[in-house]
Amino acid sequence: MASRLGLLIASVAMLAAGGCSDSAGPAVVTIEEAVPGYLERLDAPGMAVAVIRNGELVWAEGFGRTGAEADSAPVTHRTVFEFASLSKPVFAAIAAGQAHAGVYDLDGDLGPASDFPRIADAEAFAAVTPRMILSHGTTLPNWADEAGGPLEFSGTPGSRFRYSGEAYGLLQSMLEQRTGKSLDALFAPLAARAGMTDSHYAAGSADPVMAVNRDGSVRPRRDAVDGHAAASLTASVFDYGRFVAWLLDDDQDDLRETLFTPTRPVAWDAFGREGEMPDGAGIDWGLGWGLYRENGRRIAFHWGDNGAFKSFVAIDIDRRDAIVYAANGWDGLCVAVPLAEPVVGDVGTIMDWLNYSRIDSGSPVCPDRE
Repeated sequence: MASRLGLLIASVAMLAAGGCSDSAGPAVVTIEEAVPGYLERLDAPGMAVAVIRNGELVWAEGFGRTGAEADSAPVTHRTVFEFASLSKPVFAAIAAGQAHAGVYDLDGDLGPASDFPRIADAEAFAAVTPRMILSHGTTLPNWADEAGGPLEFSGTPGSRFRYSGEAYGLLQSMLEQRTGKSLDALFAPLAARAGMTDSHYAAGSADPVMAVNRDGSVRPRRDAVDGHAAASLTASVFDYGRFVAWLLDDDQDDLRETLFTPTRPVAWDAFGREGEMPDGAGIDWGLGWGLYRENGRRIAFHWGDNGAFKSFVAIDIDRRDAIVYAANGWDGLCVAVPLAEPVVGDVGTIMDWLNYSRIDSGSPVCPDRE
């Protein structure tokens, strides 16, 4: 443990200065050579990538620009992007820590429905548990039709997978009520342990980053005023890589067991994909993470999609290898398959399930997601 921690500290010190660990290997060379070409084909002026090998953050680098203009600042490994739904795995680690500390029970209720005025069905709400929320089993919508509007259950809580950012907001609200702390205050101890100095759920970095929409228009990075557990994390790939390395450390064996234990099976058509799950493959949800299995491989994953800001993380659970990347353009997720392959192997089935196009499909740019 001590020697591994020493290697991690040495690697982080080198990376903070913009360097690369000797253990980065040929996967990094492949990525470095490929990304500039991807950026030429994508509606994305920039991208940053981090690689973890055997639980050690070995490389993080930026490519391209922080805006659409030719004189925009270059992207670095410390450039802060919107990480969108990659907020959820971090929040799941926060929530698991609060449960371990006795603040609440993962399998208990959230309290009276009167504490959550947006809930339309108090009887159904009584069956909702934090574990159900973190594994997307409430049947609540991803987002309400109107911001701040009523939340309707589409089925019996616990009966099926339905991806829901709104449900994460309910658990956030419960934790804030019980602890008297804001989301960023709840995040602070984990951020300190993992070394995440660039990351915030609420307003953080002042350095501007612009992202390009499908129609060519641009928008700035949004820094939320209050923060939302499901979607508002802003971070650098360097920071998110440190979070993943921290999670893969031996000291976090119990936390990984909590987060990476399959909790809820997922149907192939959960995001509108037609057909059937390929033979030998399966997807479940743990707490905060998607869990892909195929021929003995186990991959924990998540994606982030705030429109023009895209992000992706994939972890080979057994080898403790991982990749994280973020892009400031609409097509950013269509390169997940070739970027991840040198590090964690093929994630094509995952991206097919999510119904995202691939850059290797023959299209010069990725079409809109269906």
